[in-house]
Amino acid sequence: MIYIYLYITKNIIMFKPDTIMCDDGLETNISEIAKQICSDSPKLPCSIQLVMDHEADSSIEFDLVKDFTLSCMRNLFGQNSTPCDLNETQFERLNQYVKSIGYNMNVSKEENETSFTFKISFERYQSVKPNPFEHLRNYMAH
Repeated sequence: MIYIYLYITKNIIMFKPDTIMCDDGLETNISEIAKQICSDSPKLPCSIQLVMDHEADSSIEFDLVKDFTLSCMRNLFGQNSTPCDLNETQFERLNQYVKSIGYNMNVSKEENETSFTFKISFERYQSVKPNPFEHLRNYMAH
């Protein structure tokens, strides 16, 4: 069982509701956290920190981000929604929530004459922070 704690900016919310069993067999509270996060407008990238109660390898991390994303999708667009149902605007809205927990969702769609396939991947959100000393570059000796 994995408990996930939700930290929003400097306010700590110890959010530890009932756990549920995810599709992949992982017992977690991530869907309840997604429900709470999606009940409000998306926050800034990396402004919400999810912390697990123990160390996890990268496969568990991916599963948690995937489960969070699917739970957000269902909370935002209906319990029966699937990635195939979403348009580009809806994917961007969903990605805003994913970015708020520090990840970026990449979506590609492959189409042929008889079917189409969605590929969804996640990467840690990279924000380029401006150098606070950039303005001093003009005054440096060359």
